[in-house]
Amino acid sequence: MTDAVAGRKLESVAAWMRALSDSVSDIANSPELESAKQEKLLEAARALAGDSKAIDRAAKMSSPEPAIAVLPMDATDRELAKARSRQAVRRGTDLYLPRSWDTSRIQPSLLVRCALFAVTSTVQAQNDRVLSGDRNLLVTEKRIGSRPDVSVLLTGYPLCQFDRQVYAGCLEYYRDEPLARPESRHISTSFYRFATGMDKQYSTKGHAAIRASLLRLSHAQLRIRYNGETISLPKLLSVSFTSGGNDGCFRASDELAFQISESVADLFGPGQWAAVDKALAFKDDLKGWLASYFGSHSSSFWLPVETLRLHSGYESKQNFKASLRRALDQLKHQRIPERNRVAEYFFTKDEKKIQVVLAAWRRTKGQALGEDAQGSAESVTSPESG
Repeated sequence: MTDAVAGRKLESVAAWMRALSDSVSDIANSPELESAKQEKLLEAARALAGDSKAIDRAAKMSSPEPAIAVLPMDATDRELAKARSRQAVRRGTDLYLPRSWDTSRIQPSLLVRCALFAVTSTVQAQNDRVLSGDRNLLVTEKRIGSRPDVSVLLTGYPLCQFDRQVYAGCLEYYRDEPLARPESRHISTSFYRFATGMDKQYSTKGHAAIRASLLRLSHAQLRIRYNGETISLPKLLSVSFTSGGNDGCFRASDELAFQISESVADLFGPGQWAAVDKALAFKDDLKGWLASYFGSHSSSFWLPVETLRLHSGYESKQNFKASLRRALDQLKHQRIPERNRVAEYFFTKDEKKIQVVLAAWRRTKGQALGEDAQGSAESVTSPESG
């Protein structure tokens, strides 16, 4: 039984109990009844009413909220801003992505918690083949490493962390703009402005990398199964290019025009997206993936190190643990905002599981979550399941 079906059943039970409570209350108020019997019946009616409220609350918790909140066309900008701080929002015919701090970039949790944007150098090594339109690189419904309760199928070019950066850069253009309907215009900018918006210096090599990434993203089709429902994304984006010359050379002034369709909003429901510090969102190494991954959670948990490697798409088993330690240590830097800053991390004695604690979680909990560590932060003896 799906959560939605269970929620509807609980709502039906709660409604029946409310009706029963009203009926018992009506009988109790009958003037023919003795006062003692009236009191007992009224007590039963109150108990039924209380139980119905509890079941109503359970029903609301069982029924997942829709990904997209709907506001009337005349909703104020303040109402829109408040709703967008939590999820994707439709006001009238316009559909907006969530909005976070100006110094952060939003990312859908379902995409950053899996190996879709893999930590690998292989993908970008094929940039020239992508730019030439080589279709031999395309995959069809490739299953992406993810949690057991999530299924992600990719059709298109394999993607990497640089593609996550580029996509985050594209999403940023919709901070104040609604997502595109089929008849909507594309957002146009130069390669120079796009690169600097990603905190990168413009170069012809970077130009080629961004163009190849946009092509990979434009070919990406996703089918995601989660929480008993399937989310289909025919395209992560569509894109076109305009060159300033006829010699085939890349120029900073060359234009790109892209469009992100409304279907993407289904990935930005309540609790299904994360705001990552801008400087970290544009890192294409393991550090960037870890910041996005742990930033999409709200509390600490234990997980196998090998699971973390598989979900990151990191290719080498041999040096993953060393790279993991190095990246986590770098994420401890005090200049990193606490919502993404690592406060501490713990390995089990056999180093097969890890627990990462962000500074924001530690402040919320009021204490370190790895208090059962003995000696160093790498010797936890009794890990919780997670």
